[in-house]
Amino acid sequence: MSAWFVYGPPAKLQAGLFRDRDSRVIDAATAGLEGRVTVLDVGAGWGFLSFTIAERLRDARIICLDSEFMLRRLCQEAEKRGLSDRLQPLEASAYQIKLDEDSVDVAVCQDVFHELKRPAEALNEMVRVLRPGGRAVVADMRGDTLFGRLNGAHHGRGSHGSWRPQELEDLFRSAGLQDVRVTTAGLGIIGVGVKEAPA
Repeated sequence: MSAWFVYGPPAKLQAGLFRDRDSRVIDAATAGLEGRVTVLDVGAGWGFLSFTIAERLRDARIICLDSEFMLRRLCQEAEKRGLSDRLQPLEASAYQIKLDEDSVDVAVCQDVFHELKRPAEALNEMVRVLRPGGRAVVADMRGDTLFGRLNGAHHGRGSHGSWRPQELEDLFRSAGLQDVRVTTAGLGIIGVGVKEAPA
């Protein structure tokens, strides 16, 4: 995948289509955070979320989970932006996050769940690594739009496809998350939930 694709016109087109959703995701991921917090970006890709969160939370550590190929590209771009010391690459699967339990304050995942065959397993892993009171944020494409239906047809049986609001809410509740909120923003959908703290 070329730099033209991940940083050029195709990326800018997607950013335009999902601008409102993306800004809400960043707000949801960073709300109320300050100091030396840890944010996990599951499926960090070329780094859009990781870079934006790192620029907003100046003292935070951002763990970027993805494949070796994507992380290589992300690290090159992070160095250009002067963010290398704040981003920690983590080569791992969304189904098996190589982190300890209760080790991150926020786990965020954008535009990955529609590609997964076992999204409940991935969300359970995000919840496992969250500290009690920590927040899970999942953003994807809405399944109740023409764009979402076309996306689902494109991905076929090997993945979940786009998400309907009730479906995403049910997924969050099944993972034991509290204070679940699912909102739509244009062509996108965002789920937010909190890991229950001990009584």
